[in-house]
Amino acid sequence: EVVPHIYTSGDKAILDGTKELFGVGVRTRVRADMSNNLYTANGVKNEAGGISYRLYKNGRLLHNLYTGDPNSWMTAFEISGQDLYAAIESYMTYTAKYESRVYKNGKLNHLFEESYSSVGIRALAANGNDLYCGGYLYNGRYAATLWKNSVPLYTFDDGSNMVWVKSVAVEGNDVYSLVYSNN
Repeated sequence: EVVPHIYTSGDKAILDGTKELFGVGVRTRVRADMSNNLYTANGVKNEAGGISYRLYKNGRLLHNLYTGDPNSWMTAFEISGQDLYAAIESYMTYTAKYESRVYKNGKLNHLFEESYSSVGIRALAANGNDLYCGGYLYNGRYAATLWKNSVPLYTFDDGSNMVWVKSVAVEGNDVYSLVYSNN
């Protein structure tokens, strides 16, 4: 369990960060925005083994994202203004590769799949109409990649065993990315 920081302001408690609960068929994320709206996302396995991810705002169901695949997980969950983004990575058994889907307000926004590579989206950041997605391409070796509106901005390979963009932030015209590298 990764517990978020909780700040208090007067008599209000403000949740900041992500809380993830792991169990059989369950993964829950929690976020709060600046207006004290509480967003939660949880994955639920159905009887056939497929997983759907349910997104809630203040306890009310907003979206049900059905992946149909038992080998999938939500890798990023972000709020930008009135928009709610979620990235789901799936292992596609028929191609033996990973692909990622990014949803905006419950609708598929970008599908990241490559003919020869696996693709994983691990971070999201929105700035106006632009969506930045950070993650990796894998074709025998990892390459950290940052996309802007599904177009690659850069790819980084330092020769390590694993490397991917772990976090993305946008401030004005500047885009920052944190790259994880494991040697």
